[in-house]
Amino acid sequence: MRYGSGPFWLEPGGSGGLLGGDVAENFASPDHLFGGTRLCALRAAQLLDDALGLEGRVPQERENLGGGGLGPGLRHGAHSRGATLPRQCATNAAAFGLRPSRAKPAPPSLCIDAAAAVYKNAMRVTLLYFAAARERTGKGSEVVELPDGATAADAREAACAAHPALRAVADKLRLAVDQEFAAADRKLREGSEVALIPPVSGGAGPHRISPEPLEVAAAVRDVEGTDAGAVVTFVGTVRDNARGKSVVRLDYEAYPEMALKVFARIAEEAASRWTGTRIAIHHRVGKLEPGALSVVIAAAAPHRAEAFDACRMAIEELKKDAPIWKREHYPDGSSWVGLGS
Repeated sequence: MRYGSGPFWLEPGGSGGLLGGDVAENFASPDHLFGGTRLCALRAAQLLDDALGLEGRVPQERENLGGGGLGPGLRHGAHSRGATLPRQCATNAAAFGLRPSRAKPAPPSLCIDAAAAVYKNAMRVTLLYFAAARERTGKGSEVVELPDGATAADAREAACAAHPALRAVADKLRLAVDQEFAAADRKLREGSEVALIPPVSGGAGPHRISPEPLEVAAAVRDVEGTDAGAVVTFVGTVRDNARGKSVVRLDYEAYPEMALKVFARIAEEAASRWTGTRIAIHHRVGKLEPGALSVVIAAAAPHRAEAFDACRMAIEELKKDAPIWKREHYPDGSSWVGLGS
């Protein structure tokens, strides 16, 4: 006798060693296993693991899953895709006495639950996509599950596995973990935030990132004081040409929380190198026409030499590290600066 009419059915006394008699029949009742509470079959298997001493099977199944079609322990919820998922799901379910129904294949979400049943120490990680990376994935963020001990590189590989179009630019993406640039081997934790950062075009603010038009006077007010003998400003504007093409518009996009931290670091570094120096960075985001101000930097210092040096250092560091990107629009197309896409 078998129970359940969904993608999996449960057979008392099957290969998983399930309980027989009334207990098994009760446990496998459609009301319990496939009813409105939607208790997943793999959750039932987890309970059986403890109740029936199936711990010995878990390492074997974990090894099987590691070589299957799920990548590095990725649990990708409704976003999972790939023809290997139903087959892998059926393989792991069979080990627990769950057999695939011929009526219809297992849905990816149920198969992903199979991975969760084996990877008991999985952790949830948020992936963030910006600029060209966002366009290639079709989303700005998503939550995935990775095995305990996974690294930033594992998160990037999981993203590429789920979104093949991302792989073409993967080697150009920098990694940031919890709003700080990180090495590929950086260990992740439950709740970590991993950002895939395309090459930056320049721009970030220490103190302000806004879609509103910029004012040089506002940045100067943030740093001026009676102790400063000089205030130097840098003003970046949108030009109407680039690399031999006519530019009709720029789109600026930023990762504001991280950009503001980069700005703060730049200001702190300037203050430590040139005593008494203060820096303000204001950056604009959104759609900008030629002639519009894109970035304003003001540096105040006791003497002009320090003010000039600090201002130059700020714009160079901003162009190198600030997670702000620009897309150039031409009469015949557009591209992200630094990525060529």
